[in-house]
Amino acid sequence: MVAIAVRLLSFGFAGNSQNQVTEYSQGITVPSQSLPIVGSPPVILLAFDRPELLVQVAESLAAQQPALDPARVHLFLDGAYCPHRNAAVTDPALLDRAVMIFRRVFPAGQVHRAPQNLGVAFNFDRAERFAFQTLGAEVAYFFEDDLVLSPHYLATLDRLAALALLDERIAYVAAYGNHRLDVAAQQARQTELQPMEHLWGYALTRRHWQERQPLWQPYLALLRGQNYRDRPHQAVLEHWWHRGIGAEVSSQDGAKTACCHLLGRLRLSTVAVLGRNIGEYGLHFTPEQFRGAGFHLTEMFPAEAPLDGMVLPDEPAMAALLVENRAVAQTLPVVPPALRHTWPAQTLPLDAAGLVTLLYRTLLGREPDFAGLAAYEQRLEQGEIDTARLVQGFLESEEFRQLLGTVALSPPRA
Repeated sequence: MVAIAVRLLSFGFAGNSQNQVTEYSQGITVPSQSLPIVGSPPVILLAFDRPELLVQVAESLAAQQPALDPARVHLFLDGAYCPHRNAAVTDPALLDRAVMIFRRVFPAGQVHRAPQNLGVAFNFDRAERFAFQTLGAEVAYFFEDDLVLSPHYLATLDRLAALALLDERIAYVAAYGNHRLDVAAQQARQTELQPMEHLWGYALTRRHWQERQPLWQPYLALLRGQNYRDRPHQAVLEHWWHRGIGAEVSSQDGAKTACCHLLGRLRLSTVAVLGRNIGEYGLHFTPEQFRGAGFHLTEMFPAEAPLDGMVLPDEPAMAALLVENRAVAQTLPVVPPALRHTWPAQTLPLDAAGLVTLLYRTLLGREPDFAGLAAYEQRLEQGEIDTARLVQGFLESEEFRQLLGTVALSPPRA
């Protein structure tokens, strides 16, 4: 078996395979303030019945440096009454309190209160449609009521969003960082970016939102007519399995991640922790799960100053991550016996032939020819080339350069 392990900048993306990581060139370090910034994207805060958490998040938004224009901020508050259960799923007084908190912190902000309970997937969907259809924004920022922000979160997100707008391979960017690192480790790696683990506190481009609709709407169709907590978990998993994605969760975040895998898009975050999750209880966590993941130990990057520069991904790192992204997506699940006969033919094992086929599809946009597949497979299995040299060979091929209109790239560092 060929170990598929790549590195974006200095971050090991392959889970427990970090000792096998192949390092590509680091890219270029530039001062954060010299990166382009976006205009004034809408800032959308999604909330439900946790006003005691919402107040902390709202106040951290109001404390951003430079100051955030309150008119940019929108609260999308889900409703209490669920027609599918014919009952209230929370105390309406908690929602009234949430509105009061928001209007106190952002008097010029706008409240979009749902008349009934939509569930998190449809509440997000209406917020996204508002940002990209009603407002026509090129990029929008989305926060839930459980991520407390550093004063420099939005300033960092502005610059990351500019990168996403310039490179269609980047769908989401965030700045909540790696909560497992202490402050000293964050300071040592403050210029680095990493793949996002969670869809928290992110910027999303309208470009990606539009391209994922043909994949997103069928997922929403599976959820219609029932409360989000009662969603058909097994049907959702089968929906993604039939598309070659090894989804293990049926959540709306999981669906958006699956869309990224299918479309060949990346989600990037800072390594430095500029956001701290406080959602110890709610839809996704119990206190035991929250503490088990170590979120209660999160150390925030010092708030005195913004990040000191940022390393921008180079072409080999981006291309290698796309390959790894797809490989991971196709090998996650243990397929139930009843579904094994329907498992998609395009799902690939992590062997030499699978890796070469992934590179042909991801980088060249076509199926491998027999001679090329056989030659690369033989060289990998005989140890003549490793994964890094294989990826680099594709990146420097005439076919790839013609597709991207780029010049040849320098080889990986020894």
